[in-house]
Amino acid sequence: MDTFPLILICAPTNEVKRYCQFRWIEQVMNLSYPNYLVYLCDNSPTENFSNEIRKTGVICDWVNPKGKRNMQYMAESHEMCRKKAIAIGAEFMIHWEVDLFNDDKACIENLLMRFNHLMLSEFTARFLPIPRYAPLLGGLYHIKEGKESYLCLINKSSRHIAEGAISTHVLERGADMMVADGNFKEMFHVGLGYTLIHNTVFDKISFRFDEREIFHPDSSFAEDLYYLGGKVYADTSLLLKHENSKWIHYN
Repeated sequence: MDTFPLILICAPTNEVKRYCQFRWIEQVMNLSYPNYLVYLCDNSPTENFSNEIRKTGVICDWVNPKGKRNMQYMAESHEMCRKKAIAIGAEFMIHWEVDLFNDDKACIENLLMRFNHLMLSEFTARFLPIPRYAPLLGGLYHIKEGKESYLCLINKSSRHIAEGAISTHVLERGADMMVADGNFKEMFHVGLGYTLIHNTVFDKISFRFDEREIFHPDSSFAEDLYYLGGKVYADTSLLLKHENSKWIHYN
């Protein structure tokens, strides 16, 4: 790995995220890492929000959602991010949702350091072969607020994910203190809130939409990686603030 590998920070967005979008841009445009690019893919009803974002200097493409199901244009937005990472020759993409905040200006350097630590502790130190698909590494963040909040950490049963929602389960509410011990936890997936993805993975796996399923693109992505033998880890030393006050529901 290069000393400073090229990194793409990317995410889908929508005008419903206006309340946090420009604070997010200010956050990611002022990091200390010397070799990264920021990219957004907007799926608002019109291109107006995309034009506002472009005025900040951030590259932003627009996916027209007209006539498409929510999961379809969401998958297209994620896929645009993946294709951008490939197009610029990025070694990593950090999928960083626009309502997640990290005050650490050296967060990319620290995330890469943790990734190297993961590779050393989980593979090299155990004399295991380096995996064909580099593991995904995601930070912790909460879904919902207050007493209803829970960490986005998802395990997998033996059933295929497409066979029904009960094939995955979210970590029990209130279990945060047992989980956030600073170690790496292998999971089925950790969402795409703040996730480091290596090009051995995003070169191979796309974000797809299947009208027979009702799962978000991150779940399909995790499923495809799972069946290729890839691994996903949560970095429990890293907790981000999730300011998710607007939901776009499946329809």
